[in-house]
Amino acid sequence: MRPARFILLAGVALAAVGCGGTFTLPEETPGGVIPEAGSYAYQGSIRGLGEPTDVLLTLGTGSSLYVVGDSSYVRQYPRFFRPDGNTPPIATTFTGFLKPTKITQGPAVLFVLDAGDTLLAQTDTTKGPGFLRFGLTGGAPTLVRRDTTIAEARGIAADAQGNVYVSCIAKEFIRDDPQDSRRRTYKYVSRVYRYLAAQGYAKDTQFYVGDGQGLGIVFEPGDCFVRAQGGTLYLYVADTGKDLCQRLMVVDGNLGESLPSLPVDGNDSGAPLLVPPDFVADALGFMYAIDRGEGRVLRFDPLGSFERRVDIELDLDADSLHVPVAVSADDSLAYVADRATGKITSYKKRK
Repeated sequence: MRPARFILLAGVALAAVGCGGTFTLPEETPGGVIPEAGSYAYQGSIRGLGEPTDVLLTLGTGSSLYVVGDSSYVRQYPRFFRPDGNTPPIATTFTGFLKPTKITQGPAVLFVLDAGDTLLAQTDTTKGPGFLRFGLTGGAPTLVRRDTTIAEARGIAADAQGNVYVSCIAKEFIRDDPQDSRRRTYKYVSRVYRYLAAQGYAKDTQFYVGDGQGLGIVFEPGDCFVRAQGGTLYLYVADTGKDLCQRLMVVDGNLGESLPSLPVDGNDSGAPLLVPPDFVADALGFMYAIDRGEGRVLRFDPLGSFERRVDIELDLDADSLHVPVAVSADDSLAYVADRATGKITSYKKRK
């Protein structure tokens, strides 16, 4: 008798709802908002990194994450993090640098930009800024290239041929003192230099990006990045002096003249870029710019139009980005280094 009575009462309750009672369907997601396709979801974080200065997601099978920070370390991590933010590094060791600051990938190798010690370099050229080449599993460098004309190293990139590009503030010679040959006059200029792998990483005397306020040249460059799109080689440069990012077409023999430029300023995102330190692209040509002033990461389509903000969701500490300084991305994942919080944060694009 009891089961039959229960069914009868349930039927009465449903009839009451059908006659004007309140009935609420469960929501699809909390707050009733379905995330937009193509938007980014927070995936995870690594905590306790001090002051990270760069992050690199390598390409190909077995890709992993490399982090540079505190002017003292380069560490390798798995590309997927533990949910508690305490992912330990992979057991790799990098040695031989003075003050590592940025990292990039070449053909089956890594290049680490070394800030060096410009004061000691005045008497010991082995202490100057430059870059070091490593295998993907670290160890001692297989090549060290110093350049005493660099006053402040800002960024590093490499192309498929293994050529290395360094953005920097450089010392440009003006003249010798006619009264004292020991005294020389220099000026400081913005530059992006290329070093040729086929020539033992000698500086390419037929290519460099010059200094100035117009498009196609740089002024106070941040980090740089190189990638080929549709058979064309592009150099991506963040310019903190202009509050601008540029995709420059690499033209050999330019001798410092302005290069064809696609500018990205962030204006169509609702706010212009402010002191952007990093600018990269994925294999499909979508571009990612760090906006340090607004504490955000923006994604642009291959034509330079703003698409969306990457860092919408809060991290595991219910926190947002504070001082983002570097980004690395493929077609679905983006990793952001935050100098202020000491975190690397991962975001994944929704299908």
